[in-house]
Amino acid sequence: MRHNLLKGFLLFFFLVIPIFSYAQAVVKINQIVAVVGEEFLTLYELEDLCAPFYQKFLKPEMSSEEKEKVKEEIRNKVLNDWIEDTLVGLEAKKYGFKVEDEEIEAYLKEEIKSLGGEENFKQRLKEKGLTLEEYKKKIKDILLKMRLVHFMLKEKIVITDEDLKPLYAEEIKRYDKSFRYWLSVFITKDEGLAKSLYEELVKGKTFEDLIKNLSKEKGMFFNESFKEEELDPKVLQKVKELKPEEIAEPLKVGDNFYLIKLIKKGENEPPAFEELKPRLKQKLFEEKAQKFIEKWIKELKEKRYVKIYL
Repeated sequence: MRHNLLKGFLLFFFLVIPIFSYAQAVVKINQIVAVVGEEFLTLYELEDLCAPFYQKFLKPEMSSEEKEKVKEEIRNKVLNDWIEDTLVGLEAKKYGFKVEDEEIEAYLKEEIKSLGGEENFKQRLKEKGLTLEEYKKKIKDILLKMRLVHFMLKEKIVITDEDLKPLYAEEIKRYDKSFRYWLSVFITKDEGLAKSLYEELVKGKTFEDLIKNLSKEKGMFFNESFKEEELDPKVLQKVKELKPEEIAEPLKVGDNFYLIKLIKKGENEPPAFEELKPRLKQKLFEEKAQKFIEKWIKELKEKRYVKIYL
C-alpha cells in the first residue's frame, strides 16, 4: 500500500508537476502586457521586439542587477513606442490613410544619400541594432505619422523665410570650406575599355552616357569632390595638371586605370539659401509637428482604451 502511494506520488511529481510548470510558462509567455483598443501585445511579442536592443546594450561584464535595470528601461521604451504606433495605426485606419512601398523606397534613398552612401547607412543600421526591414517599418510609421499630421494641421503650421534664416546660418557654419577638386572618375582594370572610353569622352560624350550600359564588374564611377589628402599622390599630381572641364588620358595606378575629368577646383562654398530651403523647411516642420504629435498622442491615449499590465 505504502509502495503504491509512493509510486503514485512519484508519478505525480515527474509527470503532473512538469506539465503544470510548462502550463505556467506558456501562460507567462502569452501574458498580455498592453491593450490599445482591440489590439493587444503579449509578453512574448514584447520580448521579441526588445531582443535587438538587448543584444546591443547588454554587456557580459554587467552585473545581473545592472542587466535587469537596462532590460526594464528597454521594455518600457519599446512598449511605449508600440502603444504610440498602434494608436497612430488605428487613427490612420479610421481616416483611410496608407503608405505605398514606392514612398518608403524614395525616403530610404534620400536617407542613404544624406548619410554619405550605402556603407555609412549599413553602419548606422548596425549601430541601431536594426535590420533593413525593421528600418523600413520605422520609415513607414514616420511617413504615416507625418501624413496624419499634415491632414490634421492643414494650415496650422506656417513656416516663413524669416523662420528658416537662423537655421541656414547654423547649417553653413558646419560646412567644411577647405580646398577641393570636383572630379568625375571612372576606375577599371580593363586598359582597352579605359582607352576606348577616353576617345569617346574627348569627342564630347559624357561619362553618364558611356557607362550607363556597363555592368558594375567593368568598373566604378565617382562624381564628387575630394580634398587633396583624399587622393592618391599619382592621381593628385595628374589632377593638378588639368584645367576645368579637361579630361586626362587613362592613368595607371597599381592594377587599375583611371579616367579623370576635372569639373572645377577651389574652396568648398556652402549651398545658397534657396538650395537648402526645402530641406530646412521640412526639418523645421517636423520639429513643430513632433510637438503636435506628442500632444495629439497624449489626447489619443486619453480618448482610446489603453491599458498596461506590465
